[in-house]
Amino acid sequence: MAKILVFNNNTDRIETYYRGESELMPYNINETLRVRKFRTSSKSNILWTTKIRGYKLIDKRTKV
Repeated sequence: MAKILVFNNNTDRIETYYRGESELMPYNINETLRVRKFRTSSKSNILWTTKIRGYKLIDKRTKV
């Protein structure tokens, strides 16, 4: 289970989601990006990204 932090620039707030490896990432279009694919080789349980201009995700990974 991953904790996903998304900075929503429309609201200037951090949104928190909890998702399993096979679940879809928040703000995902056409069901194309799952947590497993976003995480790649990261071992961290906390992932973060930024929501920019609608639904685009910027890939940011934390290091523990």
